[in-house]
Amino acid sequence: MSWEEKLVAMKELGDAHLCMREPGNWYVSHTCVEFKQGGFLTSPTQSSCTPQEAVEEYWNLLTTLQRASDKYEHIRVGRKKYQWLAHRWVEIA
Repeated sequence: MSWEEKLVAMKELGDAHLCMREPGNWYVSHTCVEFKQGGFLTSPTQSSCTPQEAVEEYWNLLTTLQRASDKYEHIRVGRKKYQWLAHRWVEIA
């Protein structure tokens, strides 16, 4: 997938915006999305030099969550939980 297609896929979970703090400092703002890793919910941020790098880095955060014992690390949007499987977001129980 191109970085533009990844940004569109992120928008399926909720508002995702590519933002510039200043020239050469880009990030993805993804409201209402939290990451469940271990026992904590986090909202990670990143800074990148180009729009493409910002999207690629954030995409890697979204799509590389691992299975830990019987519980999946996941993305939470409101009360729903998601993981990226193959080529789509899948709601998990």
